[in-house]
Amino acid sequence: MKTLKEINAEAKKYAPDDEGKQEAFIQGARYALTGRYYKEAPIFVANTDHDAIIQKLCVPTFEEWWCSYAKKRGRKKAEAKWNKLSDFDKIECMKATPSYVASIEDKQFQKDPLTYLNGECWNDEIINKTNYEQQRTISLASKAARILSSPDNPR
Repeated sequence: MKTLKEINAEAKKYAPDDEGKQEAFIQGARYALTGRYYKEAPIFVANTDHDAIIQKLCVPTFEEWWCSYAKKRGRKKAEAKWNKLSDFDKIECMKATPSYVASIEDKQFQKDPLTYLNGECWNDEIINKTNYEQQRTISLASKAARILSSPDNPR
């Protein structure tokens, strides 16, 4: 693992005359090492109003989530649970809900809203079922490619 000092030295070798390229190199190397993007943070933060920061994040309302969920059962209990979630969880839940709803083929197998919220199901992996027609087409295409690429096949 490289230190920031080593990354800066490599960046200067990479682009000795261009500070923009050096900065891009440093950011890319830091991301490659840690998997995170870094921003310059001021040393002194003046008047950090946490409520204002949360408002900038556009925390979704229960009504927005309810409209996107598509299965309407137990609204009162689901809304009470929603109100107990942290703002971060509300944002993550709202991000994951559309793909979860799209992955459900039959609405009767979709979790009730309260179950989804109680189980924090927005953190679960969504497994999309493979369409058998699509799977068959892929299988036939690979079989045709093997036949066409065989040495016995006269062209």
